[in-house]
Amino acid sequence: MHRKLLSNKEVRKLTGKSRTTIWRWMRAGNFPQPIQIGPNSVCWTVEQIDQWLADKMNASAI
Repeated sequence: MHRKLLSNKEVRKLTGKSRTTIWRWMRAGNFPQPIQIGPNSVCWTVEQIDQWLADKMNASAI
């Protein structure tokens, strides 16, 4: 199974949020935790971010 991985830059573009905001949300438990792919490199799966975005859209529709 091939999974598409998103870089921090791609996640920032999809969410429209800064690196600082994303890391703050992660520390607060409000954003998916990244996957460590190297000593100084992280990424997220498309599925993680798609689910997070869908959850946010569903919550705002209520």
